Amino acid sequence: MKESLKRKLAFLFFVVVMGLVAWVFTSKGVRRIYIYFAVKSWKTTQGVVTRSKYSVDTSGGPRSRTVRVEIDYEYAVDGKTYQGELHPDDRSRSYLHKDFPLNKTIKVWIDPSDPAKSVISPGLDQSVITYMVIGLFSGFCALICLAGVIFNFEEPEKPSDDDQSPVPSNKAVD
Repeated sequence: MKESLKRKLAFLFFVVVMGLVAWVFTSKGVRRIYIYFAVKSWKTTQGVVTRSKYSVDTSGGPRSRTVRVEIDYEYAVDGKTYQGELHPDDRSRSYLHKDFPLNKTIKVWIDPSDPAKSVISPGLDQSVITYMVIGLFSGFCALICLAGVIFNFEEPEKPSDDDQSPVPSNKAVD
């Protein structure tokens, strides 16, 4: 297999991987932004916190610390009871267990198209910025690499010493 073909295939593999990373992270960020704005038009009801758990895992060593917050709640819509959960995936929202103690009555935003979908903390957090930056940067890298493959950004071939073609001169001949 030619070296240039191997290089192109490696670049294409990199483009696919970076494209997938871009899609995953950007879609997470966009979804959170969408929910933030969509919730403003959702109806609300009262709910009750059924579980509020905060834990810190340091089993990975003294410098490894994983904070986990798990909040479960119940609410009723048209006489039917639903369960919801909030398990934030970043440390910036680890304070939530204090805002949602066990048995607290809370405000629940309900998706009008599906009452089984709900939100109890509709704000944006720093993870949205993180997701968007990682996603957009990955997408930019993927596009640059794809352009390299498409437009074949390689060093131009150097003329061989055997080439006897005349070199053009800018001097005028008298």
